[in-house]
Amino acid sequence: MDWVLVVFGTLLIATVMVDVFWTTLTTRGAGIFTIGVIAGVRLLVCTCCLTLGRRGPLMTAGPLAVTLMGAVWLAGLWSGWVLVFSGMSASVLDTSTKMPVGLDGYIYYVGFTLSTLGVGDLIPAGSVPRLLTTAASFNGLVLVTLVITYAVPLVGGAVQRREVAFELYLINAARNRDPGLSPSALARDLQSVRRDLLHCTEQRMAYPMLDLYFTRSREFSLAWQLAEAAGQAQACLPSIAADAEEARILRDFLLVTERYLALHGLEAGPLEHRLERLARKDVW
Repeated sequence: MDWVLVVFGTLLIATVMVDVFWTTLTTRGAGIFTIGVIAGVRLLVCTCCLTLGRRGPLMTAGPLAVTLMGAVWLAGLWSGWVLVFSGMSASVLDTSTKMPVGLDGYIYYVGFTLSTLGVGDLIPAGSVPRLLTTAASFNGLVLVTLVITYAVPLVGGAVQRREVAFELYLINAARNRDPGLSPSALARDLQSVRRDLLHCTEQRMAYPMLDLYFTRSREFSLAWQLAEAAGQAQACLPSIAADAEEARILRDFLLVTERYLALHGLEAGPLEHRLERLARKDVW
């Protein structure tokens, strides 16, 4: 038995599964592999966008990141289990010849084991390889389940962000058409979307990949519309009595905005500067 291969493979499997569980189940952001995928996809699509001079490539960022995330996790598990089985001498046999398989056989065996296909032309030899085969099958099933349960609410979150962004756009547009609207009207409108905005903010904490679901127009960009709405709320505050209900509503809206900014790493500096940087993060 080659313990180096077995130990290294086990560590690789454990590292991948920690990343999977951290990303999909903790609601505390993304694991290190997922962070790398997000950064890489963002760099790729932004480069293509600047090169082509249009936003088309940005529309592929979200689906591409989810696909790559699943592929990286699968490749990590596949490689880890191949190392574990190949580190155990003669752990997999050919059904017809009863002879140990080579590296290509281990790759093939782990592939159909993780996918739970159970082809049957290769079999585990001995009690330990049988137990490991069961564990690998369960591991593959867990991975597929978690990827699906992560992707479905991720898409739903992207849709909700667009809805909230358009609600803010309507508020911003009304204010731009008639700058003389009273601060109380702005406070009333912003209060109506504050809960939905807070929900989107916490969704962003659980699903950082939401930032890769770009839109074709600013009307549906949450970062852009939130930056404008928060700017208007801040501008209206000095004209309202500090103890007025409208002032409390606007301050609460700005607190939610601060939370959103903090999740994007924009905690330092004047609010107006951070709002500008937030809008620019959406590649406009």
